[in-house]
Amino acid sequence: MGSWLGRALAIAAAGALFLLAAVSVDQAQAPLRFLAWETPPLSLFWWLLAAFLAGLGLGLGLSAGGRARQALRSRRLRKELTAARQELQRLRDSPPDAA
Repeated sequence: MGSWLGRALAIAAAGALFLLAAVSVDQAQAPLRFLAWETPPLSLFWWLLAAFLAGLGLGLGLSAGGRARQALRSRRLRKELTAARQELQRLRDSPPDAA
């Protein structure tokens, strides 16, 4: 399983490097326009790199938030499990009721 994952990552990295090289050759200047707002003209390479980094940052931020929620839930469930085990051990150690 690990070998196909390594190959897939290597292919993805090679593809990303190829695209980065192809885009960096294109030095056409272009401003971004949104409604009445316009940026100064920059190379398309820089706009695409900025968009990629913004998406990467957003993805990592959302992923970190999800992992933090899962870690808190896991910690809470571990505490509940420990309390349940302690209660079970207490019940096992107590003398049986004389009924």
